[in-house]
Amino acid sequence: MSRQSKEKIKNVLILLLTVSAVVLSFFAGIFDAPMRAQAGSGGTLLVSENDQPKNLLLPTQITVNFGMEEGLVSGSGTTNADTAGLFEESLHLLRAALQSARQAEEIDAQTWRDTLGSWGILFRFSANLSLSELALMMGQAESPLMGKSETLHLSLKEAGVFLYFLGTDGQVFRAMTGIPSYQLGELIAQYEPSRSRISFDLSGNAPQVALGNYNHFPVVSGQTAHMYQHLERLLSRFDFHPNLVRYMESDGVRTMVENGATLRIFEDGLITYLYRGQNPRLMVSMEHEPNLAEIVRGAYALASLVGIVSGEAEISFRGYAYQNGQFVIEFGYTLDGIPILDAYPAARIVVDGRYVREVSLFARSFHFSGEHTAILPRSSAQIAAGTEQIDLFYVLQAETEQYLPRWILIEESGE
Repeated sequence: MSRQSKEKIKNVLILLLTVSAVVLSFFAGIFDAPMRAQAGSGGTLLVSENDQPKNLLLPTQITVNFGMEEGLVSGSGTTNADTAGLFEESLHLLRAALQSARQAEEIDAQTWRDTLGSWGILFRFSANLSLSELALMMGQAESPLMGKSETLHLSLKEAGVFLYFLGTDGQVFRAMTGIPSYQLGELIAQYEPSRSRISFDLSGNAPQVALGNYNHFPVVSGQTAHMYQHLERLLSRFDFHPNLVRYMESDGVRTMVENGATLRIFEDGLITYLYRGQNPRLMVSMEHEPNLAEIVRGAYALASLVGIVSGEAEISFRGYAYQNGQFVIEFGYTLDGIPILDAYPAARIVVDGRYVREVSLFARSFHFSGEHTAILPRSSAQIAAGTEQIDLFYVLQAETEQYLPRWILIEESGE
């Protein structure tokens, strides 16, 4: 869990239930060395306009729905292995929906239930962003729709294609889009229903997609990872020059200093960068004030460094905060769409205007152990907890040094 999350989330109750569900993950690939900015700018641009991740924000899960059968929704539920491909094929439709949708109206639980039982594509994202922020992440202009959502559904109806989205308080909204029906229909027709069906937990107005075999859930092993063999890449990414940098080592901590920038590598996998100089150094934008998508792109260019040694885990965008005039961007580790709860986030990057001021990276390596455990369905865990406000995480078990799935009840305390 991130430091910021630990400050905001005071009460974390780990339910003594074995678990399931699918959450979080995005971004793929490793960036090359940063590009020197144009002469006179005095800084290094982390990501150029023509060198951006293919999918800035990748869903943790996409479900292609074909209709209701025996009370369950049959579908083609994707995992990390094939989510990117389906998202690439459907991205233009989701972009068009966010741009063309107008006048969203709230609907009731039964209408939502019926919608999930019709042809459509359900998207679940890792971060609870506003719809405008989501559109920006996809390289589009801001959406006219208001509100935040992690769950969106493009639904094929007789009247056309509708965009449904689940609000932060469990309300569901619907808006007509300008997408021609045949475009969504042709995309869905390319897929076939999977043998395993996807059931939707329709408790209240906040249905959750439950995937997988609850009696056969993988156990994860994790250990400290080291970036020592990738020191040259670290120095390049943080714009240190071998002929200018000063090296020091004390108590197992390697320290590199150059022109107001300090890079430290600790034995426990922690890597920190601090810049207190006056001249621009690492930049997320060359001339203009960056939008959220540009800030996250630049931050990911740094966060992706620990992805080199993360094993089977991926680096996923966890969210952001705006504090004291600076953006704080956080990334975490994710395995098969489930976030890993650890002492520190995979990365925490502080961006001040166009420039990166602070970076913390936590290098860890995660692998499936080959063992499995039984888990309770989300609906059963919600009943036991007496609330729907639970989420699934891989949690470290100190006695075995393994990560097991656990339902977490998070209670946000007042400021």
